[in-house]
Amino acid sequence: MNLANIIQKAKVAEDPGVISRAIPYANFIGIDAHLDNEAVVCTMTGSDAIIGNPILPAIHGGVIGAFL
Repeated sequence: MNLANIIQKAKVAEDPGVISRAIPYANFIGIDAHLDNEAVVCTMTGSDAIIGNPILPAIHGGVIGAFL
């Protein structure tokens, strides 16, 4: 499935999460998206895979950058 098809599927389903779930790295770091009225809300679930400094523990800066 190409990007245009994924975007079309998301529009038809009115679910922007279709796009985020089609991106392997977004799945790995736990990014998802949903509609809240007319706004797209993106979330990222916590997991050990996104921790950069296990002593703190702090989210890795690259993961934050990817999320943004």
